[in-house]
Amino acid sequence: MSDSLLQLERDLRNAVLRRSYTEVQTIAGQFCARAAEEWRAFPSEDPRRRSLFDRMQTLLQWAQQMIRVSRAAASDELQRVVLANRYVRTGNATGIRLRLDI
Repeated sequence: MSDSLLQLERDLRNAVLRRSYTEVQTIAGQFCARAAEEWRAFPSEDPRRRSLFDRMQTLLQWAQQMIRVSRAAASDELQRVVLANRYVRTGNATGIRLRLDI
């Protein structure tokens, strides 16, 4: 794998961990395009083609799973905030409510 492809992999992992979904989509597209270029550059029987494909598939599956987990966690947190707000007294002067910053 080239240095540029390795850098795109790191960038994609970082974007996923930061929950920067717009950036994830952009970098994933760049990563796949670059991986396809490298894949086509290898002879058809070269084992590096399969290795590159496997690495790309593993990365994208990881990113997809992490995004699903992240969204589920945000949904759970939002549900807890909604439930907690039911118990906050609304008759006080300040009108205190809980909120979730996403």
